[in-house]
Amino acid sequence: MPPMDMRWEMLFPVQEWLHDGEVFATFVEAIRLMANHGWEGDFSAGPCVFALPDSCVARVAFAWKQSNNGDTFVVSPVELPWLADWLR
Repeated sequence: MPPMDMRWEMLFPVQEWLHDGEVFATFVEAIRLMANHGWEGDFSAGPCVFALPDSCVARVAFAWKQSNNGDTFVVSPVELPWLADWLR
């Protein structure tokens, strides 16, 4: 998505959650996926983690911004339709 320049303070730094084995494994997979979708391997903001309620199970998603051109990457196990509205 285009650069997200505000509200990073609303998300949690992923480093605070990597002690959790499931979060760590999910983050490694997110990094691998985004390396195949244009991420150049650096962070200018994030990486951050946030929770997505899914019935009674909370899932995690990740967001970060790269230095070159400021593209923001959001990796989620579920569709986030409101992001499209936010970009308009």
